[in-house]
Amino acid sequence: FAALNSFDNDPQASERIVSNYLWARALMKVAPETNQAMRDAAFKYSSAMTGVSSQPERWATCASKATGAWGFAAAHEYIMRYFDASTKNEADMMVEDLRAAFKELVTETEWMDSKTQAEAVSKADEMLQLMGYPDWLAHEEDLDNYYAGTKDSDPSAHFQNTIQMWNWATGKELSDLRKAPERDVW
Repeated sequence: FAALNSFDNDPQASERIVSNYLWARALMKVAPETNQAMRDAAFKYSSAMTGVSSQPERWATCASKATGAWGFAAAHEYIMRYFDASTKNEADMMVEDLRAAFKELVTETEWMDSKTQAEAVSKADEMLQLMGYPDWLAHEEDLDNYYAGTKDSDPSAHFQNTIQMWNWATGKELSDLRKAPERDVW
């Protein structure tokens, strides 16, 4: 800790260290999106920090990045192909049945006083039910609205596509910065 305090006495050293740190963080963010030599260097550093000894296979990395960037789009395709809306409704009803049974047990229990019972019932009513996927995800127009502002990908320009997606995602996060939190955001 004494060494950290010494930075306060030398503003130029402090600025240099902060600058180097920020550049290193930026480089570690973009390195996996560039060529093999940069991916290897980034993994070597990451391996030293985490103890992970082998890189995932390239196909797994690519699939992970695609679903990370376009997760709701991939999920939309999946649910349209493999989910039956009635199954989601049945699962929602089962959760509501469980909630009702819990509330009934709470009101019948003798080891809680009435104030605690009322609070437990209130908490049960406030619990979010995020089952399977958000309802809007089944609607293509809503999905398009979610991804509004993204640019078409160029299959021959991975790095450019990545930067564009990061910019879009950052803009989406920043647009919510001063808004009241929404409890039911997936």
